[in-house]
Amino acid sequence: MQRFLHAGAFNPDISDHHLVYAITRASCPKWVPKTTIRRNFKKFDAKKYNEDISFIPFHVASIFEDIDDLYWAWERLLTDVLDDHAPLVQKTIAKPKPFYFNSEVIAAIRCRNQFKRKYYATKDPNDWEKYRQQRNRVVSIRRKAIKEHFAKQCSASTGKPREFWNVFKTLPVFQEKSDVRVYSVG
Repeated sequence: MQRFLHAGAFNPDISDHHLVYAITRASCPKWVPKTTIRRNFKKFDAKKYNEDISFIPFHVASIFEDIDDLYWAWERLLTDVLDDHAPLVQKTIAKPKPFYFNSEVIAAIRCRNQFKRKYYATKDPNDWEKYRQQRNRVVSIRRKAIKEHFAKQCSASTGKPREFWNVFKTLPVFQEKSDVRVYSVG
């Protein structure tokens, strides 16, 4: 893979020096959903669990001489009972929503997407106009939600400089840019 897509020198005609530039290939890491496996204790009854534990035939494991085999047998007996009372469930953790997402923004985005699908199905100029207006409405609602969020956060942290700056450290401007590479020419 090439590191530079394009490089060169540009003559701006207002200076004796050429402007040297390079365009690099950069990518943003994609969100990978995380999957966790947990036990579901919603219908767990401790009395029934203790009763079932008391009926487990642990003496069966004594036929093994190796300690690892003995451990495997005990673990198997216990997990079988535990799986009956608190089954394993697999959950996928979705990408966290941006802080400015509220019900109004989500409803506007859904409406915009509906108009977009309708336009691509019909190619009608009126549908495009509806989509365009809704797209602009979504942008204005999103900007308003961001302003309200920061106004509320800043007013809550008056007299507390650390909290005030922690609000702004969440912005992408203040995040470390690990993909940005600076090359000096000289």
